[in-house]
Amino acid sequence: MGNPVLTAGVVAAAVITSMAFLAGGTARSFDIRPPFGVVLVSEIGPRSERARILSFATKTRVPEVRAQLDADPAFTRKLRARGIQLRNVIRLERSMNGRTIVNVR
Repeated sequence: MGNPVLTAGVVAAAVITSMAFLAGGTARSFDIRPPFGVVLVSEIGPRSERARILSFATKTRVPEVRAQLDADPAFTRKLRARGIQLRNVIRLERSMNGRTIVNVR
């Protein structure tokens, strides 16, 4: 009969691969998480948290963020498609689940 854990893993891999194939991608490109989240600084509740996020908008850090955006045209297209003005992006951070969090002024 075989190892049930190994069998379940093989079945899961086959399902993911077939779903990715049907979607026109590869198993490596299959990702069910949203690619990024947007946080508008003006909508952050606690004033101290808002101030902390705005502290990242320095003359040295914002150009670094801009360089990251310029290096990834596909990502910038997605941001623009959601109505995000790139000049207002003040911070990009990677969350623990792998998503990119975009802080927008």
